[in-house]
Amino acid sequence: MNNSLRDTSLRKLIWLCAIGLVLVLCFSGVVFYVLSFKVKRTVAEGESLRFKRFVSYVVEEAELYSEGLLNSFAMWEDFANAVKRRDVAWLEKLLFDDAQVAQCDAVGVLLSNGDVLISRGLNLPKNVALILLKEIRKRYPLGTKAEHFFHTLLRINGKVWLLSIAPMGNDNSKVISYDALYFAFSQESLIKRINKLFVGVHLCNKPKELQDTVEAFPLRDFRGQLIAWVTAPIAKYIHESFDDLLLAEGFVVALVVAYVIFVVFLLRVHYNALLSCLNGVAGTFAELHEKNDLDLADIEELSLRDDEVGRIAKRLVPLIKNISFSVLMDSLTGAYNRRVFFKRLDEELERFKRYKRPFCLVLVDIDDFKRINDCYGHPFGDFVLSNFSRLIRERIRGSDVFGRIGGEEFGIILVETNIDDAFKVCEKLRTAVEEAIFEDGVNRVRITASFGVTQVKGADTVGSLYERADRALYMAKEAGKNRVVYLP
Repeated sequence: MNNSLRDTSLRKLIWLCAIGLVLVLCFSGVVFYVLSFKVKRTVAEGESLRFKRFVSYVVEEAELYSEGLLNSFAMWEDFANAVKRRDVAWLEKLLFDDAQVAQCDAVGVLLSNGDVLISRGLNLPKNVALILLKEIRKRYPLGTKAEHFFHTLLRINGKVWLLSIAPMGNDNSKVISYDALYFAFSQESLIKRINKLFVGVHLCNKPKELQDTVEAFPLRDFRGQLIAWVTAPIAKYIHESFDDLLLAEGFVVALVVAYVIFVVFLLRVHYNALLSCLNGVAGTFAELHEKNDLDLADIEELSLRDDEVGRIAKRLVPLIKNISFSVLMDSLTGAYNRRVFFKRLDEELERFKRYKRPFCLVLVDIDDFKRINDCYGHPFGDFVLSNFSRLIRERIRGSDVFGRIGGEEFGIILVETNIDDAFKVCEKLRTAVEEAIFEDGVNRVRITASFGVTQVKGADTVGSLYERADRALYMAKEAGKNRVVYLP
């Protein structure tokens, strides 16, 4: 009787456990099914926002690339004179053989009457050209400085183009003619870039026909008129993915339960060894955290260890190196990029306001750099920029900040330095540049550089500090170049 009762109780316990497991699985399935709708909506909204931001980023990056080309060619007096005398052969060789121009899908030169002097990839219709030239005249009066150029999206012959255009200017970027230079990226090029992150992207005229199966980003011209939509089937993909997840929900829950049981078993068996390893890893990184200056050198040192800490550090080293270079540095010169340089300048300004520690801002510009590009070509110009940057970096302190502002203009933040010492440092740099020889085995040149220096003041902002250093640099240029000018 007792054995029968014991067996019955055991069976009841087994059945209760089985029923309890079924109820847990059913409950988790219902919860998963309910939460999936909320997660689906949240993910769809996040992907929609990411898609729209990425499309905007692609358009802005293309505009910035064209902006640099327009600044190099349209704001060059020799180029403007060649357009004026209709030197087609010289213009075609200069533009059509240039590696950077080749990255654009179209390039051309318009005359002020709307006629196309030369073009490749896109021959603007005259009515479109006249509209663009009218906008150019409105935005850039003769004699004024063209700092930012005109960008717009256009639909020409059923095809969408991102077009950037500028009037002719002199070497000081002052508008001297309404002949114009344009660069353009085609819709295929833009879609190809967007497809690097999102699949199924294409242009259409009426995304409403697709209802809620796609995300759509409007493309508008400079007047705000809608010309096309960039679409991607984000919502459809997310819905289908979650539907597949719902079908596999039972298997996933069972797998998770089995995995948890297996992990608990392993933890029980290897508890002491695991605890010792985790304490060692945590203790090592806690010590580094207390130093408050964990950097790449610390990680590289840890990677030499022959334990779990060393194995983790070995995986971190290449990742940190790649992220640091991509995010912080200018790829051509090895200097900090413009965004990072101004961030560091803002940090130094905040430090000055808090602790009253002086520093100086230096703007450096290579004299007559366009002559180098004109005489030797852009590849050798890039070679000069890269070696000029290395020359400067080797002669300043590790605590100083060196960055590329744009083109051939660079900036230096001399920390813990007053104006007199900064002037001496810049004189040494100027002399080193003047004495250096830049040669790549084919070409060989000497260059000079002009320096504008200023020291931070109590009421300064980043803008006022930069403006004063820029004014000092302008004075150095006006005084004959190859000199250091400071404004206290």
